[in-house]
Amino acid sequence: MPVEKRANKKLIKDVLISEDFGWRKKLAKQMKHNFGNEFLDIYAGNKIVDVNIKSIEYCMDKLNIKKKVIKSSDLNVNGLKSERLYNLCKEVGATEYLSGPFGRHYLDKDLFNDIKVTIFEPKVENHYTALTYFDNKEIN
Repeated sequence: MPVEKRANKKLIKDVLISEDFGWRKKLAKQMKHNFGNEFLDIYAGNKIVDVNIKSIEYCMDKLNIKKKVIKSSDLNVNGLKSERLYNLCKEVGATEYLSGPFGRHYLDKDLFNDIKVTIFEPKVENHYTALTYFDNKEIN
C-alpha cells in the first residue's frame, strides 16, 4: 500500500496513505482473487495505523480472540527499543511478551527479568495460505 513521502521520518500513527490513483481497486481485485474477499472495509482508512488496526481486528475475530487492542501511542510510556517494549508490557500488566522470529536479533532479554519472552516462529510454507486458513478453518 503506498504511503506519503517521507513516511519513514514519522511515527506510524502519523503516516498517511497516499492518494488513491487506482491502487485500492487493484488491491481489492487481487485480494478477491487470492482470498475470496476484497477487504474494502480494512483498506478504507486514510492512515496506515487505521489499516493496521483493522487488519489485526479482522485476524482476532477469525481466531475468536476477544481482547482490547491498545495502541502504544495511547499510553504514556518512555524508553527506546527493548526498554520501551518492556515498559509497555509493564504498563498493561503483561506477564509474557510474544515476539516474531527476528526478536532474537534485537531484544535485550535481560531487561525482561519479570516478563517471559517467547520467540514465535510460525511453520508456514506459504504465507498467503494464512489468510485462507482464517476463512476456511474453524478455529477453537
